[in-house]
Amino acid sequence: LPNSPQAHLELGRALEDHCDRRAAFENYSRAESLDPQSADARLDLGRFFYESANYDGAREHLTAALKLDPKMLEALYLLALTEAQNNNFDVAAQLFESVTAIDPHQANAQYFLAQQFKKLGRDDDAEARLKQAASLKPPSVQALSELVQQGAQPDAPEVSTDPQAAQPDE
Repeated sequence: LPNSPQAHLELGRALEDHCDRRAAFENYSRAESLDPQSADARLDLGRFFYESANYDGAREHLTAALKLDPKMLEALYLLALTEAQNNNFDVAAQLFESVTAIDPHQANAQYFLAQQFKKLGRDDDAEARLKQAASLKPPSVQALSELVQQGAQPDAPEVSTDPQAAQPDE
């Protein structure tokens, strides 16, 4: 194995996929020590800590990743989830708003933003984001489920009845 940060990140991800979390963590840490300016190493460590319910560790590494790469969407999203888990609903809402500003088609970010708005008493904003999350392609399944439970009739995906529409282009 080459002793490069990228090689350790790739090995860490493969080990994590095969449920060897201890070895994955060691490789993520090694990648970070080889290149402290690696936003990807910080992201992988932050994700690892988030998935381990170590939210302080997640916050530290995800914040570091964002300092290195402020537009790193996955780090921003995971940091928003981390703040939501820590009941920092206002901070989580701001972070989810940043995610949706970068990519408005992030249905799950729209859904979780709606959840933060509910917790902050911003019911109209929550309802609007919930509907938006359900209307995206692909939609947020949680948003669709919540709307159905509320008795709403979410818009069904458009289905063409034109038999020519299903034919591949020649």
